[in-house]
Amino acid sequence: MAYEKAVYDRVHQILSQRRRAAFEEQARRRRECYGRCPRLAQVDGELRRTGAGVAKAVISAGADRGELLEGLRQRGAALAEEKARLLRENGWPEDYLKPPFTCPDCQDTGAVGNRRCHCYGALLRQVEAERINRQSGLRLCSFDSFDLRYYSREGRPGDTPFEVMGEVLAYCKDYAAHFGLHSPNLLMMGATGLGKTHLSLAIASQVIQRGFSALYGSFGNFVAILEREKFGADRQGDTLASLLGCDLLILDDLGSEFSTPFAVSALYTLVNTRLSAGRPTIVNTNLTFAEISQAYTDRITSRLAGSYVDVRFVGSDVRLAMKNGL
Repeated sequence: MAYEKAVYDRVHQILSQRRRAAFEEQARRRRECYGRCPRLAQVDGELRRTGAGVAKAVISAGADRGELLEGLRQRGAALAEEKARLLRENGWPEDYLKPPFTCPDCQDTGAVGNRRCHCYGALLRQVEAERINRQSGLRLCSFDSFDLRYYSREGRPGDTPFEVMGEVLAYCKDYAAHFGLHSPNLLMMGATGLGKTHLSLAIASQVIQRGFSALYGSFGNFVAILEREKFGADRQGDTLASLLGCDLLILDDLGSEFSTPFAVSALYTLVNTRLSAGRPTIVNTNLTFAEISQAYTDRITSRLAGSYVDVRFVGSDVRLAMKNGL
């Protein structure tokens, strides 16, 4: 799964901080224990010397090496037993003087042998979620916080905004729960303030927790970044590669105000390349198909209409109603 380099850098930084904190806490505990029970300091010192003696005996070629090793091992076992007893008698757990790693499996290195630890993948997902959170300018939304009470129950039975949006919510939940690299593309259409951003972010949050990479942002912001990287001072950025390579791309707020020649070209590249690669994309817009065609060409409209599942949002402006406390 593709993540930006900055995400990996942040994960390595977190692991380094965790490991350093574990050793600092171990040092603090040693001071605490040695101050209350000086014999513990003596036992630890003898254990270190015994360990060094074992290492020396292993590489020695003397005839009595086996006997020497056995004696050292017995001495080490007796010291370890005394250490555990002293810790218990003073009210500490037997492992109190070991570094309290966040992940005991890899000791906060991120790897077990030649394989990545499970905590490494969890950190990747956590950092990716934080990155999306900062980029979106709002907290990652959840399905539980999507409130259907703001959608009217008035209208033809089976076709009220409340019922339609209940079906949309259920569809989005199912999409996120069963997301895979062969999931369909979604075109979320509807007026402003009906929950397109909320539900697409909820999908992103759950998809990330399931181990996939996702990128979310408004189409206008992405266009500005891509244009700056292509023509401006920021020539080292790799945003296009990230947008094309992530498992799920969410393009929010596709509007007619961004339909410059560069934006049209960028949208076609994103839509067409990801379609060819079989990578799912979610596009949110308040435009109709006719308006998309007028702003972004028939070629793009054809791909959105033919290769995306049309998810219609209905109702009155929920965002405005919530703001007004209705």
